[in-house]
Amino acid sequence: MAAVGLAGFIGFGLAGKGAVDDMRKPVTEGGCAPTCSQDQVDAAKTKLLIGDIALGVGIGALAGAFAVYFLTPPEEPKPTARVHAPRFNAAATPEGARASVSLTF
Repeated sequence: MAAVGLAGFIGFGLAGKGAVDDMRKPVTEGGCAPTCSQDQVDAAKTKLLIGDIALGVGIGALAGAFAVYFLTPPEEPKPTARVHAPRFNAAATPEGARASVSLTF
């Protein structure tokens, strides 16, 4: 989205600037200065306004992407599967010895 905003800013900004530059030329060079019609002025202003809005959208999208990237906590690692192996226990007792085997699942 940021790239689209930047592209829109560049495209409409250049178109608007070109329209303003063309209007500022004297009538002998194909311009309309100083007697440009309101329609010509409004068309150039609209192109420049759309370019400015596109720039704002692009900056907003870029700021949002940075915020999500840097402010989102990292994922916790998933617990690994426990291996259920049998447990062997042996102990000495006053009567002799004792042994046991246990398994959990």
